[in-house]
Amino acid sequence: MISAYSSFGTRYHSSHQRQKQLNDAVVSNLVIAGNLPVNLVQQDWFAAFMEVVDPRYSLPSRHKVNTAISQKFERKCALLQSKLLDAKYVTLTLDMWSDRRMRSFMAITVHFVSASMQFQSYLLDFSYFSDRHTCDKLSFHCGQVIEKYHLRNKVTFLITDNAANMVSAFRDLSGIVAVDDIETVDENQETDEEDEGEPVRNVEHSDDAAQSARAAGSLANEPEDSSDEADDIQDILQQMSRLQSEQVLDYTGGIVQKRMSCCIHTLQLVVIDGLNAARFMQNVQSKASRLSSILHTSGTFANKYFNVFKTSVPRTTNTRWNSMYLQLAAIAKLDAPKLQITMS
Repeated sequence: MISAYSSFGTRYHSSHQRQKQLNDAVVSNLVIAGNLPVNLVQQDWFAAFMEVVDPRYSLPSRHKVNTAISQKFERKCALLQSKLLDAKYVTLTLDMWSDRRMRSFMAITVHFVSASMQFQSYLLDFSYFSDRHTCDKLSFHCGQVIEKYHLRNKVTFLITDNAANMVSAFRDLSGIVAVDDIETVDENQETDEEDEGEPVRNVEHSDDAAQSARAAGSLANEPEDSSDEADDIQDILQQMSRLQSEQVLDYTGGIVQKRMSCCIHTLQLVVIDGLNAARFMQNVQSKASRLSSILHTSGTFANKYFNVFKTSVPRTTNTRWNSMYLQLAAIAKLDAPKLQITMS
């Protein structure tokens, strides 16, 4: 009984497996995944909670939590760099936005097709952007991320919105990607006369392809009672599939490196222009915007409204092409006589 009591009051050593496990759970599951503040480990209520979970556990300091987060981040970056080493060509997407305090952030994502023909997408960078959003600074920041992940010889397309600074920053990619170092398909290469002038692609794999074809032909002439026939066919199919994958990856090298406009942002501009051109919609939009604004700013009206309708009317957002549609759709579902009484 005494030994059990003494062991109950003993804290884990910093190198104890259980101590490490709980430290990792706090950092990974609560701070990182749960987006809880780092000073969580300094709160009395959390210390009392962990005392119930495991009385022998000692909460780490705030400094140790910050160190653990940095170490996990560096390991993730190293893992991502190793994945990108196997990518032959990649596409980048850039986006900037501001929060409610008008702080600007910039995100860069990477997309590529793996050697096994699987689509891969990862977040390369997410940074607070305190400088002015000039084209030079945008281009410089993107170039730093490209250099960090060794992508200068791999970027084919770079997707941004239609903002003037984005268009100007990435109109010429030669400053941030090594366009001349990318292998491109030579339009003047020799052609096969018997193939109606079609360019010969992937010459380096032609011997392997011919060998596979000869093997397939010779296999078809073997006796049907061959015990290894099924295995040989499977090997040939796998080899031909591998060659086809390499041909697809090689073909992408013929695409010119350039900036492209984001389809969703372009669609947003089209919708805005269409709504502005429809004069009969201006009065409708004005009334819908007024209703949504009052609902989100007046506590008295909000109480009367929710007691009747039990649902909200979303605000419109300039960067979301369907926000006006969602707002009008929500208002159309309301009972008009009840809405007039509520607003009176």
